[in-house]
Amino acid sequence: MIFKRLLFMVALQMGIFTQSNAQQIGTGITTYFGSGLSNDAGYCIELSSNPRFLQLVLRAEARSFSWGNFVGYGGGARYSYFYDKRLVFGIKGLGLMGWTLFKDQNFKSYGISLMPLVQYNFTRRSSVLLQFGTRISWCPDYAPYGVNYQLDFPVGFMWQISLGKLEEKAQ
Repeated sequence: MIFKRLLFMVALQMGIFTQSNAQQIGTGITTYFGSGLSNDAGYCIELSSNPRFLQLVLRAEARSFSWGNFVGYGGGARYSYFYDKRLVFGIKGLGLMGWTLFKDQNFKSYGISLMPLVQYNFTRRSSVLLQFGTRISWCPDYAPYGVNYQLDFPVGFMWQISLGKLEEKAQ
């Protein structure tokens, strides 16, 4: 049931973006340095629009926690404050919602992250992104069992390709 919902949300996000101004898709891995509870890793897929300074971002991800595994989706915005032909500096804010998976029962989980980023454009259609920042994740239903939140410091690497026409950059 959870995977059907997640698959539906990813399909809906892809439909919204391809009907509008979908421009980039990216995939990557992230290492989460925890606040003493755990250090773990995750995998993500992101879709983003491609205006020059402000981008709308949709994300699906799976990762492990100290108190379970997480699958979810979310959205946010990315602002590029320095934009060059090859190099981009920016910041990304995301809100996430998903499920923490346990053997007997699954609980809804939430997360908020803020990540500065550096992007290097290899070509007009391919780029890599290095992002790092702060993230807090919590699972309200897990409170009776122990600590239900976690502060992380994620460091991620993502490869992006452009799907549609690229906008010409203003000189």
